[in-house]
Amino acid sequence: RNRRSFRPEATDCGRKPYIVSFKHNRKVVTPERADIGICHGSCDRARWPDAADALNATGHTMKMLWNKFGGVRKFGNPEPKACCYPNAYARFHFLTYDERDNLLADVVDDMIAISCACR
Repeated sequence: RNRRSFRPEATDCGRKPYIVSFKHNRKVVTPERADIGICHGSCDRARWPDAADALNATGHTMKMLWNKFGGVRKFGNPEPKACCYPNAYARFHFLTYDERDNLLADVVDDMIAISCACR
């Protein structure tokens, strides 16, 4: 009997923690650390209808994957691949000092990845 190498299953597209430290940034007072999130994982399973719903795959993703796994490729173009991207974001709130050492509240829109999808 032939031996098979063990291959761990690819992780489906989803949000993973991504911690950013502001400890050495003298301008940012708080927070010292923040989980801004990162989208990571495979979108290969998005070609199956039940998995597509679970991975928040878009119609465009489904079309690309259909072309890759049994559809029609035109003009010899490389096959597009679906990727794992943020599909919802949140604001990042922090406190900082200005040039006169006044404490200021500041916001960066769309800095925190809330959820992910295959596109």
